[in-house]
Amino acid sequence: MRLFATDDGQAGYAIHGGDELVSVFSAAGSGRGRAIGMSAVAAGCRRADCFAQPGFEGDQEGFLPRMYRDAGFKEVARVRINPDYDHPADAMWVSILAVVDDPPPVRWFGPNDYETACVYRDGLLPKRESPAGGSRP
Repeated sequence: MRLFATDDGQAGYAIHGGDELVSVFSAAGSGRGRAIGMSAVAAGCRRADCFAQPGFEGDQEGFLPRMYRDAGFKEVARVRINPDYDHPADAMWVSILAVVDDPPPVRWFGPNDYETACVYRDGLLPKRESPAGGSRP
């Protein structure tokens, strides 16, 4: 895992598996979220996910998916959160994201289908060589 942080430690992220954006953080009110996403894409991130929590009235996309979209990610799937598990207030979906040129329409998945949605997303990504010589999404 590669770790990245701003000089002041107020924002950062990690890249898992060579191309998955994880552990994004930004101090409240810092305004660095979009810059962090753009830095991650420039560093090779092609996969991510986030909570899709509706925002202001009529906003069904949610703040985080919109922020990632502005950084170059496209939503390719949405997974309903299983209500049997703890989740942030009002977050009913997880947005599955990829950096792809021509994404298909968003595919919707039910609760307990997170892994299936990630496999679907990974299948949309161009194949790349793994360090061991095989190919992986």
